[in-house]
Amino acid sequence: MPFSQKCKNCNKPHHTLLHSDEMTASANRAKQNQCDGASQTVASVKSVALKRKAGVRLMVAPVRVFIDDGSRFVDTYCLLDNGSQVNICSQRLMDKLHTKGANVTQKITGIAGSREMNSSLASLRVKGLNESATFSLSEVLVMKDLPDISSSIPRNSQLRSYEHLHGLHFPEVSESCIDLLIGAGAVQVHSVVDARVGSRRGQPTAFKTGVGWVLMGPDELMPSNKDCYLCLSCCDSGKLNDRLSVIHEHSDVSQWRYVDAKNNPANIASRGLLPDNRAKTEFWIQGPAF
Repeated sequence: MPFSQKCKNCNKPHHTLLHSDEMTASANRAKQNQCDGASQTVASVKSVALKRKAGVRLMVAPVRVFIDDGSRFVDTYCLLDNGSQVNICSQRLMDKLHTKGANVTQKITGIAGSREMNSSLASLRVKGLNESATFSLSEVLVMKDLPDISSSIPRNSQLRSYEHLHGLHFPEVSESCIDLLIGAGAVQVHSVVDARVGSRRGQPTAFKTGVGWVLMGPDELMPSNKDCYLCLSCCDSGKLNDRLSVIHEHSDVSQWRYVDAKNNPANIASRGLLPDNRAKTEFWIQGPAF
């Protein structure tokens, strides 16, 4: 049965999630080859700059990072990234701590795709510079460096004009480097116990987290930057991406078919099946009649 809906990217009869750019490129090449003598078509891509009146702050906090036994530490800045499934630190931080991690080969998936990299895993501990609680971070992935988002570092001199931030003090570290990314797995670090909201747009919101106060959101006092930073990252188990890659590599769109719920035996597993229901049991084992 043909798929009744069409892909939002290429208007072909398949689900949008199964679309890949290579499929569109292949279709365009095939169409072009059929047009003998036709002039070559060059697609133009426009670069669009974001027009923001204010910069956007990410949740950056000054922290003290210890090696696992607590014998050495370094003061630096960390990014709280609840879109990441992993903790990441820079090689620079490891060098300052005079420590090494266990070598690993890890596949990392972000918004721009996946890549496999040779890295190492370290165990660290972290605390806010004004906080007493210390948090353990196991399996911290070591990368060469982290994106430069130092513009999100809170500066007391810049924030005094915000009335809702009066009374807050943000400790400052001598080097304006962000050497640690703390992912969503460190729930206690991300937990918010207090918040302060500005009275108008363009004022950042302050959140009290496990490592102290952080700022997030549009900030009219922060220079606007046309570059965008997407910090989503995860350790990819390869399940979905690998299966989609196999589908794209070994099949053509014309071979794909849609199976409705009534004829899809996979639905039985998600909706439950009693052992004495012989008809559904046979359907589960043998599949649809076609």
